[in-house]
Amino acid sequence: MKGFLKKTCRFQIFATIAVVSALGIVSGCTSEDDPALFLFEQGDAYRGGALWDTWWKVPDVKEGIEPGFPGNPDEDLPPSSLPADNPLYATNPQGNTRSGSQTWRCKECHGWDYKGADGAYGSGSHATGFPGVLAARDRSVPELVAAIRDGEGIGEGHAFGTVLSDQDVIDLVKFIREGTIDADVVVNAAGDPDRGKERFADSCSTCHGEDGKKINFKMGSYDSEYLFNIAIENPYEFIHKVRFGQPNGEMPNGAVKGYVLSDVADILTYTKTLAPEGLEEASAIRGGALWDNWWKINGASAPENTNPLYEDPTYNTLGGAKSGSDTWRCKECHGWDYKGVDGAYGSGSHATGIKGVFGAAEMAPADLIAIIGEGKFPDGRTLEGHHFQQEGLLSAKDVEDLALFIREELVDDALYISMVTHRSKGSPVLGEALFDTNCKTCHGDDGMHVNFKHDDPGETEYVGDVARDNPFELTHKVRFGQPGSDEEATELEEDFGIITGHMPNKFDAGYTENDVANIVAYAQHLPGTVERGGIAWDKWWEASDVAEPIEPGGSITLEDGTVVESSLPADNPLYLTNPLGNERRGSQTWRCKECHGWDGKGVDGAYGSGSHATGFPGVFQAKGKDPQELHDAIAKGIVDGRTVENHAFADLLGENVIRDLVNYIRHIPDYTRELIDADTKGVKIPYDPDTMQERTRDANFTLGQIKFQDNCARCHGSDGRAINFEEGEGEEEYVGDVARDNPWELLHKVIHGQPGSEPRMTNAAGEGYTTDDLADLLYYVQQLP
Repeated sequence: MKGFLKKTCRFQIFATIAVVSALGIVSGCTSEDDPALFLFEQGDAYRGGALWDTWWKVPDVKEGIEPGFPGNPDEDLPPSSLPADNPLYATNPQGNTRSGSQTWRCKECHGWDYKGADGAYGSGSHATGFPGVLAARDRSVPELVAAIRDGEGIGEGHAFGTVLSDQDVIDLVKFIREGTIDADVVVNAAGDPDRGKERFADSCSTCHGEDGKKINFKMGSYDSEYLFNIAIENPYEFIHKVRFGQPNGEMPNGAVKGYVLSDVADILTYTKTLAPEGLEEASAIRGGALWDNWWKINGASAPENTNPLYEDPTYNTLGGAKSGSDTWRCKECHGWDYKGVDGAYGSGSHATGIKGVFGAAEMAPADLIAIIGEGKFPDGRTLEGHHFQQEGLLSAKDVEDLALFIREELVDDALYISMVTHRSKGSPVLGEALFDTNCKTCHGDDGMHVNFKHDDPGETEYVGDVARDNPFELTHKVRFGQPGSDEEATELEEDFGIITGHMPNKFDAGYTENDVANIVAYAQHLPGTVERGGIAWDKWWEASDVAEPIEPGGSITLEDGTVVESSLPADNPLYLTNPLGNERRGSQTWRCKECHGWDGKGVDGAYGSGSHATGFPGVFQAKGKDPQELHDAIAKGIVDGRTVENHAFADLLGENVIRDLVNYIRHIPDYTRELIDADTKGVKIPYDPDTMQERTRDANFTLGQIKFQDNCARCHGSDGRAINFEEGEGEEEYVGDVARDNPWELLHKVIHGQPGSEPRMTNAAGEGYTTDDLADLLYYVQQLP
């Protein structure tokens, strides 16, 4: 063999970084005889820099499995050969308790600046006391290989030969010897922001956006971290990423662009200028979540008293009567639309007369911080009840996050929501696709899987209810997510089968404001608590999320072929005791409407005579009862202290559907008073302002025709004869027949929808129908053949 030719490979720190070429990567080691040096000469310092970051994410690494991963046989994914926690990390002199796969990253012990205890990681949450590697640049290749591959001289937890190939190890050695630099030279350099802007536009803006906010590195949380945050808070990480890219290869390294260290300094300097001045470390996303409910975000205890500012009639000029912790929420005084008395909270149960914050968006950050944290205004006023930081309710970061939210993220909801009708101006068709992609996993196809009033006995509220009753609230939630702790989410999932916790925000989902409006528009067409209660009143076994979705006396076949029988007989034993001796049989006898009528009045209403008469009482008179009494009547069959046999529906319906039925009963409309002439079954004409509380005019045939053609004709046909409800041969019943023979049934279906229909029949709430609209539609349909 030829004689061993040894060259010393050193990296020289030049006084002027502009003359350092190829990002400071120095080459020059050659050997004709030494296998280690020969392999070293083939090494890739740029790949080594990627391994330094997160070695298991680098393409073609020996074991590309995150340490501690248990494996997934279903997807043919093997387990990691390493435990989740690095045993060497646990011995760190500083006693850092960090755990998990992060403890296996080179940077976690030795730092982004490669100086370990002598650098940025000498203090703070990442401090370990482990040394850096800059001094190791002069050590021989075999020594470094032995240290990395075998843990020689270091110990357990540093023998990476099981997960790194010889080439992986050599690339790391190459990086240590030739790629590490004194990063402080770049950090302290006077970079040129103009040149940096050019470099940023050329290499960074495509992924990160021109404002650096296209990628949120804390996606999936209530917080944000953008490129400029890293440039300011951890410039050493920023420098390393620009030089060596992301370990998975998605971000190219600086060598691709031919960058030298001066270019890196320029990019760093410019990127820092993208941060909001005076609020460089703040998160507007987190601020939006704090606006909703700050104690669910920062972990503070919810205030038990009422906010003294809320109680002060000087400010609460409209006499808002809320109390307790809710009065400390930003939204409670200033509104979901941020306009306070000039917006949706200018009237109604949440009205206070307190101003909104739209005008504050132009205030200087320091002034906003003083107002939120100390209650101090630029004009010298001090508001008691607004000393959020002084009283220890909000941290300095909380205050800054709220300030940035107010400065950057306030949107005029009037552009997307009608301030008169509260209907979204978005497209429900486009919103459906977004809802299906991002919302239905938790809320369900019909938006009824999550009950927002799960803590209130007898109460339900679903996303459709919120969308119609308070579209401004839903809009804010879609923008910023739903505050909630992991503990709360777990509890709700265990107790109710629902998930709250980390609802994605619009930034994570990449929504535009039009997307938000489209989702709200679609959600306004979803059924709510009263609507599902109405479906259950019609045919409870076809209501979504019902406990036993099987027609009484029947069965269903599961996907695996298993046949599940109904727990009920075909005939309701209670129905068989009806006072009028009605001999109707089958599953129909289990329907609420069959005993109590479509109008809820039983023997005192439309079912007081005719083929459906039973003599059973209605529930109309129970509308004013305590919700718990109604709940017990449905769930346990306890009515006025006595137990009614065969009326305990708890196991059949499930808790949420029972609550929906309670709400339905409490809101049953008086069809006869408002809409139907009990004698003729026609629409009440003329309009009588003395007796009609919800009507404002006479029924209009033309307006009814428009509504039918817009919302009903696609299924029923323009003449109403596309669907025949009679199944017997030669028998016919169309929507016009139902309207004339049983207008109470038709109105119930219009208001609440048709159980099990495909496509799903929308309800009156979803279409935004008023009582006048119902009168128009019924008047028209009664004229159909």
